[in-house]
Amino acid sequence: MKVLHVAKDYHPQGSGVARHIDGLITACRPLGVEARVLTAGEGGLWRAVGAADVVHLHGARTACVARAALVARLLDRPMIYTPHCYYDHGSWPKRLAKRLWDRLVERPLVARAWATILLDEIWRGDLIARGLSPQRAVVVPNCITPDQGAPGWTGGRLAGRPALLSIGRLDRVKRLDDMITALTFPGLESAVLHLVGEGGDQGRLGALAALDGLGGRVIFHGGLDDETTARMRAGADLFLLASEREGLPTVMLETLAVGLPILVSDIPANRALADALGWPALFALGDQGALARGVLRWAGRPVPALVRDRLAARFTWAARAGEIVGLYHEAMGHKDKAAGR
Repeated sequence: MKVLHVAKDYHPQGSGVARHIDGLITACRPLGVEARVLTAGEGGLWRAVGAADVVHLHGARTACVARAALVARLLDRPMIYTPHCYYDHGSWPKRLAKRLWDRLVERPLVARAWATILLDEIWRGDLIARGLSPQRAVVVPNCITPDQGAPGWTGGRLAGRPALLSIGRLDRVKRLDDMITALTFPGLESAVLHLVGEGGDQGRLGALAALDGLGGRVIFHGGLDDETTARMRAGADLFLLASEREGLPTVMLETLAVGLPILVSDIPANRALADALGWPALFALGDQGALARGVLRWAGRPVPALVRDRLAARFTWAARAGEIVGLYHEAMGHKDKAAGR
């Protein structure tokens, strides 16, 4: 079976969506799936869609995904759609543009996909609220490959007591400014925040750190490869995730899998994953004092074996890839049946 994955970009070391695709491709290969990834700006869309048995689209409100959906429709190729996450923040013109996109593009795309994959049950209501009606909605969560950031990487301790780590794009939706401000609370005078990632919010965050007089206690490491970030996890006391919006955070899975505690904002996606794993370290979104208190409580705490066992059973590609391969086969069978073959 040949599957074409279409996404905005494909850089697994810097994108949760790309890591999702990469892990899925690797896990599906032994199950008889030959996969190719086509990204924005690449040529040969018609040829690539025509050569595929199934087209798997990734990423909400993505122009290249919408084009691929149109071509798949014209060439009669079954589509599977994983929106991952709908982000609604931005200026009012940007929010208006997103609403128009949902009505004019997203709505027919979701309706015509043979199946829409949701990362958690919580997103069914989100689709309904947006007026999106899938033919079939199936829940398959974000997963990880066990050796992503696996234990065994060694590295010196990161600076700071405690040493705090965050990995992800530097974007306002991640609320990294809450992490920076938390360093000014009592008890965290020696804490250092290590930020790994790139993005347009770095200038604002750097200015905030300077304004708060944090000096060298906020370190921007830029984009790093997986081996380096694995070493950094081994040298940290606590991982922070303060986002106001997530689909189902792969980084939370990767962090707990290697035994590093993680403190996360109490938003639907983070809460769903925390509840499924039995991990209690959450703080109220935007409450910088609660974040600071959470740091003092959870830094250096061990991750219970039960949490890691639940993760391995429910959130690894080895355990879940077969469900998506089953969808591919069903989509192909549905097409053949409709064609009378």
